[in-house]
Amino acid sequence: IIESYAFHGLKSVGSLILCLLPTCPIKQIDPNAFFGLNTCDTIELTGIHTTLRSHSFSHMTSIRLLNLSHSDILHIHSYAFNHSEHIGTVDLSSSMISNLDSHAFDHLSN
Repeated sequence: IIESYAFHGLKSVGSLILCLLPTCPIKQIDPNAFFGLNTCDTIELTGIHTTLRSHSFSHMTSIRLLNLSHSDILHIHSYAFNHSEHIGTVDLSSSMISNLDSHAFDHLSN
């Protein structure tokens, strides 16, 4: 589980590699889990089997690449990327997305 505000204390991380395995043991990402990770430009989180809830990746102000490839994403809820309009790339390649809400990618202007 990646809990809410889990990375709030990491103020100067450039890249965050959480999982590069074919099957990632992380099964839950809570809302605002990455809140406060303001200097990070890359997050690698491949092979997850979870649901992206509303605000899972919200308030990510410096992210250029969010790699969620090779995942089994059960559901991407509306506003999963709320207030993260600066994300340059969300890599969902080779992912098996089961359900995608109509507003899942709202606020991603790049």
